[in-house]
Amino acid sequence: MSPSSTLETPEPALLMARELATIFDADREIAIAARTLTADLAASVDAQCRTARGWSIALEGAPEAALEAELRERLPVPEQAQALVEDVMGLARLMASMLEATELRLRLRLLEDTMCPRFHCDNVAVRLVTSWLGPGSEWLPEHALDRRGLGAPSSDKPAIVVDSTAIERLDTGDVALIKGSAWHGEGRGGLVHRSPALEPGQRRLMMSIDPL
Repeated sequence: MSPSSTLETPEPALLMARELATIFDADREIAIAARTLTADLAASVDAQCRTARGWSIALEGAPEAALEAELRERLPVPEQAQALVEDVMGLARLMASMLEATELRLRLRLLEDTMCPRFHCDNVAVRLVTSWLGPGSEWLPEHALDRRGLGAPSSDKPAIVVDSTAIERLDTGDVALIKGSAWHGEGRGGLVHRSPALEPGQRRLMMSIDPL
C-alpha cells in the first residue's frame, strides 16, 4: 500500500480491528474506531467532491481487484482517486474478515441534503459507516430514546428522543460498525441513528458497507 492509506501498516489496522470487534459485545449497539484522515487521503477526497452535483456509487462483490477497479473507474476523478480507493478497499477487506463475509454491498454518496433525518434502525444485521467529508452520523444512547416511537410516524406514538442533549455524533473520518434490527444474537434491537443535518452549501461524502 502507498503512504496515503490509513490502513497502511499492521498497527493501525490491528487497532481498528480491535476497536470495531467490540460490536460483538451484547451490550453494544455501536463500535467506533476514531481516526484522522491523512493529508493524501484528504486531498483525494477533496478531488472527488469538486463536482457540480452530488453523486452516488453502489457496488456489490468480493473486496478484490475487480471491485477495486470498478470503484476507481466510477469515481469522478479517477486519476486522483488512489488514496480514497485504498481506504475504501482496506475498510471493505477488514469488515469482510471480521464478519466472515465473502461479498459486500458498498455505497458511496456525495450528499448535498440530509439523507435520513428521522431517527431509525437499519433493517440489516450490521453496517459499516464512515464520512470523509462533513459531519458523521448521529445516534441516541439507550437512556435517551423511546423505542416505541420507531417506525412510520404516527400521532399515537411517543417521541423517539427522550433527551436531545444526549445525541452523539461520529467525527469526520471515524469508522463505525452499527447493529441493525436484523442482528443475530443478543442486543437491544439495533442502533437508533440518523443522518446529520447539513448547512446550506455544506456537503457530506460518506460510505456504508453491508455484508451480503
